[in-house]
Amino acid sequence: MSQTRTATLRLNRFDRSQVRAQIHNLVQEAEVQHFTEGLEAPVSPACMLPPELLSTIFILCLPEDWRSSSCRPLHAPMLLTQICGQWRSVAVSTPLLWSCINFEYWPVKMTTKTPLLETWLLRSGGSTLSIRLHEVRVHITSLILPYSNRFRHLDITLPTSMLDQISVIQDRLDLLENLAIDTVDDTTWRDDSLNEVNNSRGQCHAFNSAPRLRDVHIGYGASPRMLSLPWAQLTNCLADSCNIDECLHILSRSSQLIKCKLECSFRRRITPYARGMLQLPNLLYFHLATWIDPGILFDNIALPAASSIRIDYMVIFPWPQSSFVSLLSRSLWSLSTLIFDTIPLTDTDLIRCLEETPFLKQLEVWQCALCISYELVDRLTYRAKSRDGGGHCLLPTLEELTFTGLFSVGLKGLVHMVQSRWHGSIADPEVNGLKLVRFLPYVQDEGSDAEAIGRLTEFREKGLDISVAFDNERVV
Repeated sequence: MSQTRTATLRLNRFDRSQVRAQIHNLVQEAEVQHFTEGLEAPVSPACMLPPELLSTIFILCLPEDWRSSSCRPLHAPMLLTQICGQWRSVAVSTPLLWSCINFEYWPVKMTTKTPLLETWLLRSGGSTLSIRLHEVRVHITSLILPYSNRFRHLDITLPTSMLDQISVIQDRLDLLENLAIDTVDDTTWRDDSLNEVNNSRGQCHAFNSAPRLRDVHIGYGASPRMLSLPWAQLTNCLADSCNIDECLHILSRSSQLIKCKLECSFRRRITPYARGMLQLPNLLYFHLATWIDPGILFDNIALPAASSIRIDYMVIFPWPQSSFVSLLSRSLWSLSTLIFDTIPLTDTDLIRCLEETPFLKQLEVWQCALCISYELVDRLTYRAKSRDGGGHCLLPTLEELTFTGLFSVGLKGLVHMVQSRWHGSIADPEVNGLKLVRFLPYVQDEGSDAEAIGRLTEFREKGLDISVAFDNERVV
């Protein structure tokens, strides 16, 4: 009995040691398998990119227009710092990501955005800066002004009381190319009761020495007279709110302008301009939006190289037809685009303007009373040359035509004109064919029958870019 018990005990001890060994082996195999699976786990391609390439990709995440840049957490570059440690490290060490600063400042957000602005400027390193700051306060100005030697684009709105404070950046704007400036609470500059500029204060000279500055936008609250700018070197100017004197002030000093848009909205008594005709030999694009009679302006400028003129006329004063025709006569037939918006033209007025611009390629007439008449359409209709050479039409080089407003001519007449001018049916080398046509009459007239609409639809199917809409409801 004792031998049997001893054998049983030995067997039990052997079994237990085997079990322990098997358990140990299984544990080791599990650990090896777990380690191997970790090695075989897929690695994100983004984590394998070198920092230089990742930095380039990050820069491409920014909007093309720097004014659309954002400091919001869910937009680049802030979003790029929240993905992983590697991305954050690369983003923070890429100065170009932080070269565009677009903060809308409101008093309730000052305490939270000021530290962010400080961090942003620090991360920008030595890169040039594009800055858009509105409703700026004193302590914000003190943060950005030390970086003025790196300003490339500056869009700023500030109280007029701070204009003197920014004079410290004078002679530090060697890299500035684009300036947009506006002011708030500008009662010290414009007296609305007199509609005149108050010159009791000195001009702001902060921007008068900026050798690369070519593009200036003067906002509604600012006056051109309050700013001392290098006008003679500007090629692009936009002024949101001027009187006629201020328009002439800009044009008389800006002989190199290529593109100019002026908005006239302040009435005031104007003394006759006594400096002679203003010649603007480089101005190609001229856009005037006016709430006052622009006759004096038309009488005192010459645009010999202009290729595009647009006039928006939002006033009840009579249209200065003779002054505008005289302006067109000084364009030397270089004009290729003419746009009228809300001008009280008659068909006779419009025809007279078009006679002065025989080489127009684009004509747009928006909401211009009843000037879209049978006589106008008849003059635009092409007629093949006869044996005596009598074939002709108004605007033989016209390629794009837009008419909107109240038409006094039926759609059938328009169909006949379009058919005669369409590039697919014209063989005269001296006459360009129409490529784009837009007709938007406010009310469908009695002559707008299905046959005419069908004919215009046929033109479209054959390649003419044409659309017709009645009361904003498109039919072709």
